[in-house]
Amino acid sequence: MERRTNPARRLWFPAGLTLLAVVCWSGLRAQEGPGGDYLRGPLIGFVHDRTWGLRPVLGIPGAATLGPAVLSRASFDQVAIAPEGDYALATLARGRRLAIVRDLSAAPEISFLETPAGPERMALSPSGSAAVLYYGNPARVEVLTGLPSTPAAAWSADLPAVQAGLDALAVSDDATAVLYAAARQPSQVWLATADAGQSFVLGLAAAPRVAFLIQSEDAAIADSLTGDVFLVRHLKSAPIVARLGGAEEGVSSPAAISAEPGNRRVFVANRQPGGVVGLALDGGEALRIDCPFAPTALERMESGSVFRLNEPGRGPLWILRTAGSAPGVVFVPDRRAGVRGSGRTPIQRPDGGLR
Repeated sequence: MERRTNPARRLWFPAGLTLLAVVCWSGLRAQEGPGGDYLRGPLIGFVHDRTWGLRPVLGIPGAATLGPAVLSRASFDQVAIAPEGDYALATLARGRRLAIVRDLSAAPEISFLETPAGPERMALSPSGSAAVLYYGNPARVEVLTGLPSTPAAAWSADLPAVQAGLDALAVSDDATAVLYAAARQPSQVWLATADAGQSFVLGLAAAPRVAFLIQSEDAAIADSLTGDVFLVRHLKSAPIVARLGGAEEGVSSPAAISAEPGNRRVFVANRQPGGVVGLALDGGEALRIDCPFAPTALERMESGSVFRLNEPGRGPLWILRTAGSAPGVVFVPDRRAGVRGSGRTPIQRPDGGLR
């Protein structure tokens, strides 16, 4: 295991060089026209549309629309959008360098980070204050902290348990812990920390889905084959594993897992049949929400209690709202291109449901 600590090393170019690099980089430009006009009023968050670029979700759940791109398409390979911050991490399609895009809701500013190019995978912490980058051959991770204002390299580690790719990756908000699992069956979930090296956490049947709770060292882990969901308390000190739920609560073929603000519930997105299950951490009754599609994601958006459930660009964007007395799933129409490739446009009721 290799560890590097250098929290003072800042990871972006000076402003003048950044602006020059952005101007010279073909295809990396902000949306033409008075983009600020598009972002007036309620803003749920942003999504990465591979057809158009980084786009805002305007309005409120049940009465929202996808706005025009604030940054053009084809510039980015991977994008991770912060759930509680007005920024995103992105690898560029050309050269695969890592960049941070700040001020998405105003005038996006792009800065290149002085990290190794070409991470195969990256993940932001639940509140977006930290990030983990995964590199293969040899397998290793780089952890960044201080996001978004003062990004710095915190530590790095080799991953001897990973040989044929990665199935799961997550980092805690304090940037001291990383959960990961190798792409194999049966699967093992491992913990890497800045201070204590690596340790085995849990063995599962296949393809774990992992997520840290918000501002916590506790984590939720789902088995995509059996549907079992576990809560692991005190990961870095004395781990305690407890089963939260599974098939009897409606969990089936989990595609993603995430905690809601306040860490009251853990939500699991089901592929088959499509739906979302909310598991209460206090042992309360499970919440089941049907979906007319197969969710592929469970990414918390800027407004906090809203989660993106699929990728934009192939039919309507679907989001989960968890606040209030009636959580549910609603779609977001595309104001620029209409609903693409869905075959039929859903009709939204005033209460946010469908008909």
